[in-house]
Amino acid sequence: MLNRGPFTFFMVMRLLLHVAFFLCIEDAEPMKIAALRWDRHSDDRIVHRLVPYLSVEQQERYARLSQRADRHRMVIAEVLVRCQICRLTGRRNDEIAFIRNRYGKPYLALDNSIYFNLSHSGSWIVTAIDRCDVGIDVERIGPMDPEVARTLCTPREYRIAIGLAADARAGFLHWLLTAKQSYLKARGTGRYGPLDELEILPDGVHPWRLPSVWHARGYVFTRIESLDAGYCVTACGVDSKIAPIEHWTLEQLLERFQPYCSSIIRS
Repeated sequence: MLNRGPFTFFMVMRLLLHVAFFLCIEDAEPMKIAALRWDRHSDDRIVHRLVPYLSVEQQERYARLSQRADRHRMVIAEVLVRCQICRLTGRRNDEIAFIRNRYGKPYLALDNSIYFNLSHSGSWIVTAIDRCDVGIDVERIGPMDPEVARTLCTPREYRIAIGLAADARAGFLHWLLTAKQSYLKARGTGRYGPLDELEILPDGVHPWRLPSVWHARGYVFTRIESLDAGYCVTACGVDSKIAPIEHWTLEQLLERFQPYCSSIIRS
């Protein structure tokens, strides 16, 4: 008689994963996206006062950054995610802790029902919160080196890109980049995936623009077009439901984060 122990175990585990996936879709709340426009004239003192509310790991990362803009964006993005998690769970900020997978993607340490992701580029910081895998990426549109484009595109995507005028090509390539990065971030593999082997464009796509919403590789991609024309954002999740995007200011972030902190942020 065959020993079906290991076979049965893996079949059961696979079935449970499928059930969890479909339950996630069935009961899913809309993905929540927040966008904050960073002002390069932001008060350094305000940003510095937020640093103690980050984890030790995040504070060490802050200390290693040499550029003022990078420090500001990093702190604001991390606090924006923390504030959203606190509002969603009712927990205080000092109760929020993260763990990372082997690719460096952070997860909530004590709650596997909330997934989050963040991205920042130029003047914009965006975050996404969901009950299932989620990824988001923002990029400022600009000229892209042809060699960089080759490492981004599959052969079909590259043929589409080189057939476009310069401005249209830049927009197409950056939308494509945000879509691929958001997918890899949702999966939890970050930038470790080979982008030129990752085909996500639907068949019959118009050569001058990506669709607003499309399905690929078991995920739903949504182009977010409510930021500046010079930026592109794509969110990737298991469901197409997205709540209206919240646009935050730094003042609103401080006001909404304060109730979850054990001390006064601004004196």
